[in-house]
Amino acid sequence: MNDLNNQLTAAKKEAADNKANADAKDKQLQQAQDEVSSTRSKADSIVSKHQNNDNQ
Repeated sequence: MNDLNNQLTAAKKEAADNKANADAKDKQLQQAQDEVSSTRSKADSIVSKHQNNDNQ
């Protein structure tokens, strides 16, 4: 019985560690997506300025 409790405790710790790791990766992914979105907006702005200059 004690061995089962030890296994359960180890499994719970592993699950908590995996969740923390997944949460950290989710945060990194969100930051990367925000950076991509920001870069796209900047690129769109630059393209728009050049198109406006070409039309004048």
